[in-house]
Amino acid sequence: PPPAEKSGSCFFWEMPVDVAPQMSAEAEASSGAKMRAAPLHARASNYNRTKFNDDLARGPAVPRRLSEKGDASDDLPPNPQRSSPFLGKVMLVEDDPMSQHVTSLFLAQYHRVMVSNGLDAVVHFYAILSSPAPAYASRDGAGIDCCVMDCDMPYLSGPEATQLMRSMAHRHPYAAELPIVGATAHALESERQKCILAGMNVCLTKPFSQKAIQQIVQDFIERAREWQNQCCVSSLPPKTFCGGSGSPTCEAELLVQRKLTKVLITALISHIKKQQVQVLSGASDELSLATEAYLHTMRWVCSSLGDFASIEAVDEMLILLLSAPNSPKLSAPGSPKPEASQSLGRTRAVTPTGASEALLSRLTKLAMLTSDFASRTADLSYSEVALQASVRVADLVDLPGARELASKFVELHLELVDELRTLCSAREWSSYYSKVHSLKGAARLIGAISCAQSAEVVELQVGRVMHSDDHLPLLTLFEERLATDLALVLQRVKDLLTAPGGWGF
Repeated sequence: PPPAEKSGSCFFWEMPVDVAPQMSAEAEASSGAKMRAAPLHARASNYNRTKFNDDLARGPAVPRRLSEKGDASDDLPPNPQRSSPFLGKVMLVEDDPMSQHVTSLFLAQYHRVMVSNGLDAVVHFYAILSSPAPAYASRDGAGIDCCVMDCDMPYLSGPEATQLMRSMAHRHPYAAELPIVGATAHALESERQKCILAGMNVCLTKPFSQKAIQQIVQDFIERAREWQNQCCVSSLPPKTFCGGSGSPTCEAELLVQRKLTKVLITALISHIKKQQVQVLSGASDELSLATEAYLHTMRWVCSSLGDFASIEAVDEMLILLLSAPNSPKLSAPGSPKPEASQSLGRTRAVTPTGASEALLSRLTKLAMLTSDFASRTADLSYSEVALQASVRVADLVDLPGARELASKFVELHLELVDELRTLCSAREWSSYYSKVHSLKGAARLIGAISCAQSAEVVELQVGRVMHSDDHLPLLTLFEERLATDLALVLQRVKDLLTAPGGWGF
């Protein structure tokens, strides 16, 4: 029966138990004597309680490298063998070690990606959306079919992480379609509704049975596969792009994006310091792949908020990271190239240690920039933030030769959309990519961050179409969204050029 209000919750778990092997009478008597002599807590389970208690004492761990093997516990059930059929891939987001183990057992027939907190879930999902085939899960691919997410976690809660993942629909519509199953220990209906409003498809109250979670996950995986098949053969409805260009669409989304910038900086500082210790001790000779993943996510959220100065600071850090020897590369779209570091007028890092020290110093600058931007835009509504991200008029006016630059931008891109559609019909992808890439650079130069972000997504999708025509329907939709963003930028720049009060209004 449901507990009375404020009386707490009762938990019951169903777990598979192996049948004990037959023992001789002498061995059974000896084992019974030892068990009776052992203290009560030692008889309860052979779970590694020392490790569990140490984890609780330390509190939330710093997000670690993302991997399919799992970053939270070393004794989780393994993924199915390669010889077994591939039934789907599920991302499990859970911070409690015991719950990780139980949920993994319940979903043992699926391939699983274990993530231990809400921040890593957001970072990992952003990396998935930047992969060649984000919506199509495979045994060795990056995509996932479903996500099972705990609601109470460190860094970002389940509803906050879900809201951020849904706001990535501008990068790929699968962000709006991914089945997300919430799991909460709260029995109140208001808590479940909070999760649903954040974007979860369904929210289960712990404890849930193995049969219940398996049935829900299987149903959602089937629905995800149907969506993937439809994506290949027909156009998707425009409502799929509910996130627009990535800018916040409500006050709650604006608040959680601002929180993400603070959490990312805190996690990056802790992560780089930990990696620096490992490099100095000889335990590792390279910077972690997760560092780059965090930076790419930071770049995305700064673009969504229109924080141009922070974007430039993140680009400097990415260049520095990519310039370090032995540094693993994500090769995410829109990332600056290592050769660009020469234009910064700074010495390239020659060792992982030097790179980590330089990254930490730049993180201090980035923290100051994001804090200053947050204070300057604290009174702006979500719609004003989105408008500011379209064209930062104040920054454009202050640029040297701004009037000539604005006129040239209008002249070069007034007919661009028609040119792109012609190239798309002719399948001239090299020219198509070149024009979109040029637009991305020009848009960033005049402060049209949303348009630059849309161009970056189209640029990524062109690369996918070059490998398979299955992605062509999505390219058409991304192209339409780019046309909308570009039209808004062109109109605002024209208004600026023809303002009655002169240049700069």
